[in-house]
Amino acid sequence: MAQRRHATVILFGDSFQTFTPMQAFQQSVHAVINSSELFLLKQLIEKAVADNTLFLQSFRDAQTKAYSGPATEARE
Repeated sequence: MAQRRHATVILFGDSFQTFTPMQAFQQSVHAVINSSELFLLKQLIEKAVADNTLFLQSFRDAQTKAYSGPATEARE
């Protein structure tokens, strides 16, 4: 699970509406993309990664702080 927080999972399919949050949640992925929109693949992937990064930024900051521990905080 920890590795999944550092990855972006995108699911492609004909039955999805592109970037519908509820469909992504139902499929346990970060984003869903309709196959008919593959001509925009680069832009869609960039948006999915940016959205995921923004969503998980506070978690990643807290995780980094926890890994550094109190010894690093005492030196600062």
